[in-house]
Amino acid sequence: MKCPAYFCMRKGFGLPITIALLLSILLLPVTSLASQSSSSVSEFLRQLQEQLASSQAEGEVDSLPDPDEPPSPYIGVVKIGRASNKSYTEAREGPSANADILYRVHYGERYLCTDKIGSDWYEIELYTGETAYVLSTFVSIVSRDTDELTLSDNNFPWAGGFSFKLNAKADAYSQPKSGAQAKRYRSDGSVTTFYFNKGMTLTCAAKTTNGRDTWYMLLADNDGISELFWVKASTGKVTEGDPDYAIIPISWYD
Repeated sequence: MKCPAYFCMRKGFGLPITIALLLSILLLPVTSLASQSSSSVSEFLRQLQEQLASSQAEGEVDSLPDPDEPPSPYIGVVKIGRASNKSYTEAREGPSANADILYRVHYGERYLCTDKIGSDWYEIELYTGETAYVLSTFVSIVSRDTDELTLSDNNFPWAGGFSFKLNAKADAYSQPKSGAQAKRYRSDGSVTTFYFNKGMTLTCAAKTTNGRDTWYMLLADNDGISELFWVKASTGKVTEGDPDYAIIPISWYD
């Protein structure tokens, strides 16, 4: 016969009630317990089960986590910090300074974090759905609530749920604010102002507003490396999808 403590915990009853019930059993006169037949003990346990079930129905017992529910693959949300003399840091293919660069990630951007490798690297999920690694020096965990980065069925904003077409030449920004002009990094080592030409159609990842201007986040190539840029809404128009599903707070960039 199973111990009452085992029975209580298996049924999902809280520890305080389990302890109280065990104490009530232990305080029964020893002679009374010795005289009970196996049938009376079974009856006692049946009554105990009914009482505990009633308490649980009334909300008196804390439920335990569902053991069949898979754990979240994410450990939190990380924010990209400021790198010295640069508006970005590299997101690499592996947790090594020698690994290929997959992405340039800018200050203020937030990503789902899937793991920490040693003390130097965070594993993050990029907006394209790829996995990359960033030095822990340049990131910090800002939230354990990963729901802030899963705001829609499209798993915001990884999929890039809409397209944006430029109706004029547009300056690109590393943050959704004037003055954060993005740079184009050329293979010859030169650095120039980054802009988009009229007529280009790009994948969008998100939308934000600072109360005065509305901005769109565009995914683009910068000398062979993927990067996210911001443009003002006045420079083009949405041609596919609904950008309102992927609105992020401007406070990310404070």
